[in-house]
Amino acid sequence: MGISELLANVVRHVEDPLCRLSVVLDGGLVRVLVEDRSSCVPVVSEPVWTSESGRGLWLLRAMCRDFGCEPDEGGKTVWFAVDLDPVEPVGRAVA
Repeated sequence: MGISELLANVVRHVEDPLCRLSVVLDGGLVRVLVEDRSSCVPVVSEPVWTSESGRGLWLLRAMCRDFGCEPDEGGKTVWFAVDLDPVEPVGRAVA
């Protein structure tokens, strides 16, 4: 869900959809980065629940270990990080 959300946002919101997708493994953490040519930083806020769109980044941020956006020369990088090892669901006994 996360990769498709970031790439779809480039297609929807960036005039030049040329972008770079990177996936970096750092120990037990996977970081996904999408660099694009827009300096407009996404704003993540409480979505309008009756709207047909506008909640993707909010959901992504809630599901990830970390999320962010960094402006850089000629555009920005939007990224998220997830743990490689799955976390046991709450209430489930560990054997």
